[in-house]
Amino acid sequence: LATGDTRHDIAPIAGEDEIAKLNASLRKLLDYLRGLTSAAEHVARGEMNIVVAPKSEHDELSRAFATVVRVNADLTAALGATTEQAAAGKLDARADSTRFEGDFRVLADGVNNTLEAMVAPINEASAVLERLARRDLRARVLGEYRGDHARIKDVVNRAAENLDRALGAVATTAKEVAAASGQIGTGSEVLASRAAQQAAALDDVVVSLQELGRVTHQTADNA
Repeated sequence: LATGDTRHDIAPIAGEDEIAKLNASLRKLLDYLRGLTSAAEHVARGEMNIVVAPKSEHDELSRAFATVVRVNADLTAALGATTEQAAAGKLDARADSTRFEGDFRVLADGVNNTLEAMVAPINEASAVLERLARRDLRARVLGEYRGDHARIKDVVNRAAENLDRALGAVATTAKEVAAASGQIGTGSEVLASRAAQQAAALDDVVVSLQELGRVTHQTADNA
């Protein structure tokens, strides 16, 4: 037992003498150590519903083990809730690392920092897309990112540049169409003016022909 070997059973000894009492105490100690070992194995498998009841008010080992189980359960619950909220689209969710100490706090801060690193390019890309939706074609993702985050930056920026060029080409074409329309309008006005002049000239010819006809009839009557 002193070396942590709990594999061997202790045979009970009947009686009320010191040897029997020592035997009973050793058997209880063995059961106690086996219980803690089993509880530790359950915790190692991720089972946080283990209850370790202290044997007495002085059982500091059981209380310490229960504290370990509780802290592990709290940490697992906090990190699980944070990641679930992030997966549901609540990208501002963070674990309260101040509830923990030592490496547990380091772990919680690590999860929070990981979420920050993941959310930063998404937030900036969203802001750029919102500016593009408001027709601000100068918007670009400016943050320095690595890996897939850098790909997000490049894709958004390329999309903005392509949109800028496409709309610039449309604007240029629209100006050219407007200029051509103006020229067509001017030509139409000139044509209409010339048509009016021709119509007036034809009216003059008709009047002249009518006058010529009248003079011809008069000449005939005189003849």
